[in-house]
Amino acid sequence: KHLSKGNTKPIPIKKPEKDLIDAANDAVANAKRMKEEAKTNEEKIAATQADEEAKVKKREAAQSKFTQAHLWDKIPTTEQVCKRITAWTAKINKMEFDLKHKDSNKEVSLGTSKINYMDPRISVAWCKRNEVPIEKIFSKTLRDKFNWAMAVPPDWEFNADIGKNKPLKTFHVKIKAEVKMEEDEKKDDNVRFKSDSDADDQVFSDYDDE
Repeated sequence: KHLSKGNTKPIPIKKPEKDLIDAANDAVANAKRMKEEAKTNEEKIAATQADEEAKVKKREAAQSKFTQAHLWDKIPTTEQVCKRITAWTAKINKMEFDLKHKDSNKEVSLGTSKINYMDPRISVAWCKRNEVPIEKIFSKTLRDKFNWAMAVPPDWEFNADIGKNKPLKTFHVKIKAEVKMEEDEKKDDNVRFKSDSDADDQVFSDYDDE
């Protein structure tokens, strides 16, 4: 608005960092000289104040790179101001998104979900569709662990119905197998017990005959 009217006074300009550093060094040297020459209490107090001011200038000079990052080196054009506003707006939006994303996921272990609960083929297919290197998602150890999932095509999709029914079917088959195994073991125990009983009866029968 000010540039369009030709008014450039409200636009702050960066102060040369070298000038700030030189001014801070001069202030430090002056404070040191005042301390050495101070004799009365008033002079000592003045030297202490000068030393504190010098420390502030030195700190400002050291931080000038950051505190002046948003300022211009020289009077900008209207187009430059618009570009700067757009760039800083994008940065602010990104920072707000990152903060919100971090806060919303602070109680979610994404690494655990990715390794233990989510089908790795989903991640592999997504990487291929979006041309994201798989190394960004899975470490070498996980790539070796999920080697069987690396060949899926980019258009692969997880079938929810199969995902729901297959584990249930597998569970039922496993239960049936365990039940049959227990029944077989009981049969073996009964046969073994009957054989042992028959053998004992035979021994007692032989003893009676004698």
